[in-house]
Formats: sequence, structure tokens, C-alpha cells
Amino acid sequence: FLGKQTAFDIFSRHSLVLTNVPGPETKCHLANHTFDRLELFFLNVVPQIDLLSYAGTLYGNIIYDPIELKEGDTLFPQLYAKALVDLSRELDVEPPEHLVKLAASYE
Repeated sequence: FLGKQTAFDIFSRHSLVLTNVPGPETKCHLANHTFDRLELFFLNVVPQIDLLSYAGTLYGNIIYDPIELKEGDTLFPQLYAKALVDLSRELDVEPPEHLVKLAASYE
């Protein structure tokens, strides 16, 4: 009970959890298999964005409860694309056109 109550007390004060995990710089091998990509998933009581760098690529997931956030399938990708476009422009980097179009669909 104490663990559940502690988790509830912590996460009830948050609206989103962002996790950024630096992974290995080279591809990993296990049982004669090479992992081309890795993904990070944590189930949580609030929406969560997980980012993982692996072998020179950034992978990400957006996890939420579709019953609680019915518009999440459109809202999260649009907001995420808008944030990436804004950041790329702030850093004077040309964002990919598909992100620009997706971000514009939110505005």
C-alpha cells in the first residue's frame, strides 16, 4: 500500500513525464542478433514521452490512456511536431517538410 500511495502522491501532481535515456553509441548484440533499433516503454498513470538515443539515432514513444485522452492520436503528434519545428528553427536548422506540415495542422 505504501508504494502505491507514494507513486500516486508523486504522479498526481504531474500532467506529463518526459524520460530521456542516453543509450549505447554502437549497435548491441545478443545471442548472435544485432539490434537495429531500441524502444523504451513505461506504463504510467500520466501521459509519458520516452526518448532513447541508440547507435546515432533518436527513438521516441508517446504513451497515454486513450480512454482519458480521446484526442491524443492527433493532439500529441501535432504538438510534438510543432515543438520540434520551433526548436529546429531556433537552432537555425531546416526541419523536415513532413514535420512542418504536421505542426501547421495544429495552428
